[in-house]
Parts: sequence; C-alpha cells; structure tokens
Amino acid sequence: MRRVVKLVYSGDMNADAITGQNVRDIMRARRISQEALGQVLATTQKAVSRKLAGERSWMLDELLAVAAFLEVPITALLPDADYEPVPAGRGRVGETTDQKVRGSSPFGRTLC
Repeated sequence: MRRVVKLVYSGDMNADAITGQNVRDIMRARRISQEALGQVLATTQKAVSRKLAGERSWMLDELLAVAAFLEVPITALLPDADYEPVPAGRGRVGETTDQKVRGSSPFGRTLC
C-alpha cells in the first residue's frame, strides 16, 4: 500500500480547496497529469484544474473514482478531522465561518 502524507492547511481554505490540494499532492508524487485524471472523470483538463484549485465542488462519485484511480482510501483526499466546516457549504476560499451569506434564497426569504 502506498503511503499518503497529509499536510496542514491554513484556515482560509474550504473543503473543496483542501480536497483539491490533497489530490494534487498525490498526483504530483506519482507524476499523474490533469489530463489523465480528466479521462477518469470524463471531463476536460481545465475542469480538473478548477476542481484542484477549489473553484469547483467535488461530487461524491468523483471522489470515489479519484480514490480508486489513485489507489488510496477516500479519507486520504478529504480534510482532516480538525477541519471546521463552513455552514451550509456556502464557503469559498478566503471566507471564514464567521462571515455570513447575504442575499435572497430561491424561496423568497432573505438570508441573514
């Protein structure tokens, strides 16, 4: 079984960015290209790049496929247990859990 090293991340990274960094680190160690991962996910290199940068969310099916392709447990791709999630999955890189989401919901209610 291959060894996977988890890094410590700054508090301004959301779960998608951390997952992307974990995938990227494993890919680099094994010299796997974004194009190869794109073939596994049936998407383009550009879409893979956006996922690795945390600009696009990961779907569970994608994470399962990536874990199988990289021959690692899915937990190797996810944030560590000490990660503090952003409420309602609304966070993006640079936002903290103290920041509130402002705007209107599709149900006609104002958020916050």
